[in-house]
Amino acid sequence: MTSRSILFQIGVLALAIVLLVQAVSVAVVLVTPPPAPSRMSPFRVAQALRDPDVARQEGWRRVETREAPFETTAGTGALLGSGIAATMGGDIERVRVRLDAASAPASSQSSVTVRMATPTGETVVRRSAMSSSSVNAMVGAALMSPDFSLPAFEAAWRQSSSQWIVIRPAENAMGRWIARLALMLGLSLLLIAPITWWAARRLTRPVRALALAAAEVQIERPILADFSSGPSEVTAVAAALDAMRTRLEGQLRQRMRMLTAVAHDLRTPLTGLRLRAEQAPPSARDRMVQDIARMDAMISEILEYAAAQSGVAAQTVTVDLVEVAKHVADEFAPGSVSLSVTGRAPVEAGPERVRRVLLNLVQNALRYGEDVVVEVDADPEWSIVRVLDRGPGLDASDLEVVFEPFYRLEGSRNRETGGVGLGLSIARELAAVDGGAVELQQRRGGGLAAVLRYPGRSKWPSSAVRN
Repeated sequence: MTSRSILFQIGVLALAIVLLVQAVSVAVVLVTPPPAPSRMSPFRVAQALRDPDVARQEGWRRVETREAPFETTAGTGALLGSGIAATMGGDIERVRVRLDAASAPASSQSSVTVRMATPTGETVVRRSAMSSSSVNAMVGAALMSPDFSLPAFEAAWRQSSSQWIVIRPAENAMGRWIARLALMLGLSLLLIAPITWWAARRLTRPVRALALAAAEVQIERPILADFSSGPSEVTAVAAALDAMRTRLEGQLRQRMRMLTAVAHDLRTPLTGLRLRAEQAPPSARDRMVQDIARMDAMISEILEYAAAQSGVAAQTVTVDLVEVAKHVADEFAPGSVSLSVTGRAPVEAGPERVRRVLLNLVQNALRYGEDVVVEVDADPEWSIVRVLDRGPGLDASDLEVVFEPFYRLEGSRNRETGGVGLGLSIARELAAVDGGAVELQQRRGGGLAAVLRYPGRSKWPSSAVRN
C-alpha cells in the first residue's frame, strides 16, 4: 500500500516543527517571565548618597568621581533634585538627577498638578496658584515620601570636597532576561534539531533508495527494489523508470532482431561468392577468398554481439579461469602468449562465454601490441585475469570509449587490423552476463592492461556455493 505523498509529509513535518517551536517559546516565556520595570525610591536614593550600605542593600551602584556627571533632566528631574536637596539639607546646585526620556514629562507645561493622598482627602496645587519655587518645594517634598517610587533614574551629589557621589540603578534586568531567554531558546533548538534531522532522513529515505536503484538499473533487468509501499511520488517515478526501461529494452531487441536478420541474410550471397571465388583464376582467387572470409568473420561478430544482447537467462557452472586461460593461450602460436598463474581461480559462469571473453582480449592485445602476458589471480572477493601487452597503448580519454559497439580507432581502419569494432564490446557484454566486468588500464612504460573480474566465492549465490 502506498504511503502518504512526500508533499503531505513535508507539510505535516513543517506544521509540527512550527507548533513545537511555538510551544517551546511559550514554555520559555512562562518559565522565565519578563522582569517588572525597575523602580527606585527617591527617599532611599537620598539615603544611599550619604550611606554606602543603603546602596548595597538596594543593589544600586554607588560611584565616586571628580568629574562632573550628567546634567539634570528638565521637569521631573528638577523637581526630584529639589526634593533630594531638601532632604540632604543642601543647595539644589549640588544635586543632579537624570531620568529616562519616557519617565520625564515635558518641561513646557503651563501648570503643575500635585495630588497627595492625605487622611482628609486629596490636595491639589496648581502652578498658576503658587510661585514656581513654592511649587517645586512642595512637589519635591511629595516625591520624597518613603512610600513613593519612580522608574529607575540616576542621582548625583557634590560633596564639599568637590567629589561627586553618583547612584545608578542595578544592571539592566531586561537585558539579563533577554540573554537568558536567548540561551533557553538556543537549548530548545538543540533539542529540536535531532528530531528534525531524524524526520528529514526518514522522509528522504525512499528518494535515496530510488536514486540507488536507478543508478543500478539495466536494460535487461527491471528495478529490483519494491517501492509500492513508499510515497506516491516515489512510486510514480519508479514505475516511470521501469516503463522507460521496458520501452528501451523493446527497442533494443527490435534493433538486435533486425541486425541479426541482416547478418543472416548476408551469409546467403556470401556462400554464392565463395563458390564463384573457387572457380576464379588463381591470381585473384586467394584475394577474393580472404575478403569473403573477413566478411564472414564480421557477420559472426555481429551475430555474437546480438546474442550477448539478447538477455536470455544464462546457465552457469563452476569454471576455473586458470584452465580457460591455458586453453586460450594454446590457440595461438607458441610463445606468443605467456601465462602467469597462482593456484586456482574458480568462478560461477558459462564456460564458453568465459573462453570467448579471454579470446577477444588476447586477440586484441596481439593485434595492437606484443609481449602478451596473461595473469590469473584470485581471492575470496574477486577472481581476476589481466591481459598485459607492450604497445602504443591508448589515451586516457579512449580507455572507455573503445567499448562502444562499432567503435574503432582511426589507426585500426585497415586490412591488417580491421574489424567492425565489436571485439571489446562483446567481451564486456559476455562478462556482464555472469556478473563480471572488463576495463582497460594504461601500463607504465607503454601498453595496456585488460582487466577481467568475476565475483569470487564470497559473492556467489548460496546455491552455487553448496554445489
